[in-house]
Amino acid sequence: MRILDYIHLSKKNNNHLIPHRLKIKSRFEGFDLSILAIVLTLCLFGLLAVFWAGMSPDFSTPFVLLKSKILFIFLGICFSLWISHIDYHFYERRFFLILVSLASIVCLILVLFFGHKEAGFLLRFTIFKQSFQPTEYCKILIVLILSHTITYTYRRKTKNYLFLSAHSFILGILALLIILQPDLGALMLIGAIGLSMLIAARIHIIKPISLICSLMLAAGSFFFLICSLWLKDFYGYDRIRKFVQCLSVSKCNEFQMKSAYMCTVSGKFFGNNIMNSIHVHGLLPMECNDFIFCVIAEEMGFHGVVILILLYIFFMQRGFFIARNCKDFSGQLMAFGLTWMIGFQALLNILIAVGLFPVTGFTLPFVSQGGNSLMAAMTAVGILLNISRNTFEV
Repeated sequence: MRILDYIHLSKKNNNHLIPHRLKIKSRFEGFDLSILAIVLTLCLFGLLAVFWAGMSPDFSTPFVLLKSKILFIFLGICFSLWISHIDYHFYERRFFLILVSLASIVCLILVLFFGHKEAGFLLRFTIFKQSFQPTEYCKILIVLILSHTITYTYRRKTKNYLFLSAHSFILGILALLIILQPDLGALMLIGAIGLSMLIAARIHIIKPISLICSLMLAAGSFFFLICSLWLKDFYGYDRIRKFVQCLSVSKCNEFQMKSAYMCTVSGKFFGNNIMNSIHVHGLLPMECNDFIFCVIAEEMGFHGVVILILLYIFFMQRGFFIARNCKDFSGQLMAFGLTWMIGFQALLNILIAVGLFPVTGFTLPFVSQGGNSLMAAMTAVGILLNISRNTFEV
């Protein structure tokens, strides 16, 4: 069954069917508690993994990371529950979208001028002694803008609105500012989310999309060619070269990828004793963020990895269930986009950890250390919970 099987209810205005399949719900009823339970279980995985990662000599004590993780989980849950009581139709208002878009553009500009440089990137800036990474929240904003724009495209029955509206212009500005950081990994994730939402909405724009993809591919190939010829230390070319080299483990000379291989394989089926682990000796870089999956694989073994992957599969199943049974088209697109955003990011992080994708800096949602990533994921969960209160009883 297609994810948006109930899309015809919005197209044909069969609103007379809705009251027969819905029931009136009080303020605190109707939440999809299963998706909330999955998120809390993933957060528990995150607490254990962050504590194990904190055993590395890179940190003075594991409780430093653990206290920060507990604080952000608490704040994230509270914020998610608050967001869940805001009607998701509020996010369709043009005033809200334009206001939040302007705020995001300002934050991305502040990153370019006042951001902290990390490994050649400008990803975050400090405000009130807290690190703020606007790209994490831009992913949610782009889902909201696309759901609104695609819905109006159907209402106006013209595909020009999808490409020529003010919202599409805002998306272009956001993408340009992200390129200037440069955060090509986030740009790739955003592009995959947008293309998936267009496919889920059944918008037949093969020719425009093919043209755009061809131009982007040609421009990207030219960009990488110039950088590889003139900039020998260009990070994108260097990462792809190292990824291709590390496809053969015996020929892999990249410290980061080789350490990830060793940690993942050493866990075997039941995991290692914490004192016999590789990452506690500081051999695994970014063990609390990008490569936290390797820490889980080493400490919990194959069965822990299977449980973690199943949790993400169950999360996506519940999110797609909410999208399929939402009572209006905009809510369907919103739920699908937010679910796919979290699921696809988790997939990319796991593929990076096992060496099947170039290193791009993706965090593992709900598990990795990082307040911005966790708060953005919790915001998406809060919106999903509100949409779940407006679904058909099936």
